[in-house]
Amino acid sequence: MPRGALIAVLVAAPTLAAAQTSDGWSFAHWGMSQTQVRAVFAGRAHPPTDDPDSPDDVVDGGATIDRFQFAVRLEYAAAGLVQIDLRLHGTAADCAALGDHLKATYGPNWSEADNDAFVTLTWAGARDGNAVAWTREGDGMDACEIELTPPG
Repeated sequence: MPRGALIAVLVAAPTLAAAQTSDGWSFAHWGMSQTQVRAVFAGRAHPPTDDPDSPDDVVDGGATIDRFQFAVRLEYAAAGLVQIDLRLHGTAADCAALGDHLKATYGPNWSEADNDAFVTLTWAGARDGNAVAWTREGDGMDACEIELTPPG
C-alpha cells in the first residue's frame, strides 16, 4: 500500500474510526495518480469543472460517515493523491456535533488553531498514521470540513 494508508473513508466505511483502520477495501490509496483513482471509482471521481486537466477531483454522491453527509474533494500533487477534503452538509449544530464526535473517536487533539475566522483541531497519527483535521470557519456554518492527509 503506497505510503501506508488505505482510504476506505471514500467508499463504504461506516465510521471514520473504521475507515482509518480498515484493510478490506482496494479503492484509493495515498500516492495513486489521478488516472488510477478515476479508474477505480468508475466515473464517480472527476474534475469539479469542465476542465479535464483539473488538479483536483470531486466524488459523485460524496460520502456518508457515521451520521454525517459530506461532499468529497480529492487533491493531487506530483506524488499522486495527497489530501482528501470532506465538507460537511449540515447546520452549525451538525458541525459542532462532528467536532465532538471526532474528539470522542480520536481523544485529545494534537494541536488547535483558533481565531476570529476559524477553529481547527488536528489529530496527528490518528489510527493508521493519517493526520485528521477538523475545521469550522466562521461563527455559524460558513464551512465545516475534515481534511485527511497521509502520514509523515
